[in-house]
Formats: sequence, C-alpha cells, structure tokens
Amino acid sequence: PHKFGQRLISVAKVKHPNLRGEGSKNKYLVAKSNHKKPNDLQQIMQFPLLLAAVNYFQEHLMPNPFHIAFPVDDLAAAREFYGGLLECPEGRSSDTWIDYDLYGHQIVAHYKPPAGNPKEDPHSNAVDGHDVPVPHFGVVLDWDQWQQLAERLKAHNVAFVIEPYVRFEGETGEQATMFFLDPAGNALEFKAFKDMSQLFAT
Repeated sequence: PHKFGQRLISVAKVKHPNLRGEGSKNKYLVAKSNHKKPNDLQQIMQFPLLLAAVNYFQEHLMPNPFHIAFPVDDLAAAREFYGGLLECPEGRSSDTWIDYDLYGHQIVAHYKPPAGNPKEDPHSNAVDGHDVPVPHFGVVLDWDQWQQLAERLKAHNVAFVIEPYVRFEGETGEQATMFFLDPAGNALEFKAFKDMSQLFAT
C-alpha cells in the first residue's frame, strides 16, 4: 500500500507540478507560493479520482506520524543541521523551539541551556559488535532514501558514530544503519530494510 500511495503522489506531482509537501493536512496538495497563479490549488480538482485516491492513502494507509521533542543548546546550529543538512521542512517556531518535518514525522528542537557535554561521556550498548549510543532516535527509510542520505552526509564530511553499513547481514532483521550526532550531541539513527517484514522479525 505504501508504494502504491507513493506512485499516486508521483502521478499527482506530474499532473500538477506546483504540488509540494508543506504546511497542510493534505500536504501533497498544497500549491507553491506563487502570486501569479492564485488558482493553482483549484486546478487539481480536474482530477477528482486522483485527488480522492491520494487523500484516502494519506488518511488511511500512511502510518501515524511520530512525535519527539529533544533538547538542543544552540537553536541556530539546530536549524542549520535539521533544516539545512537533513533538509527537513521547518514548521512552527518560537525563540525557544523549532518544529521540523522529518520524513513525515514531527520532531521539535527545544532550547535547553548547556549542562555538560553529552558527547564527552555518552552511554552505549553493544549491538552487532558496535557501541550504539543511548538514547537515540531516527526514521526507518526505504533503501534508496537511506543510500541517498548516507551519500549526502558523507559529502558534508559528517563524523559518524557508526559508519553506514548493513547490520545482521544474512540474519533475521538484516538492515542498513548509520549513527551520527547533531550539534547538541543528540544521537540519530537512520535505518532501512530491503524486506520491511523484517522490521519486527524475531
């Protein structure tokens, strides 16, 4: 169902190139800001069946968005990292927090005055022969997305806690994974499965 929905969205973007995913419940049906084309959003109504299919996919087949809030000691650095390097669309913000869309999930960077440096004394647990930082968060991507992100991070000379590699290769739960830190020292993991049925396999 997920790949079917992605194909619907791709078709919608081809039919109507001004569609993009920001700032709305039906995020793929929001027109770009363009004062020369005030009726952009109305044009999609020429494709009522496609509109209904995309809306159904978003409301019934997409997983519920996850929410996490985490501390950062520098909002400007967080904005450069999440909005710039990871290319997360920015949502609402104030002088103490920033909302981001991380692959369809809501993450919030909250300013917290520095109290020591978590990068100096991180806790970790051994997983597949690597020291995995605890706590950490991230997203399970599809295989191509994961590879593209890994290449972008390498191109920006990101220092990985655990370099991109395939974990549990040839075993139950085989997955691609990588770990790195944001500027505040929060650990992130991004992973991918060629076979998504392995996500919760035991």
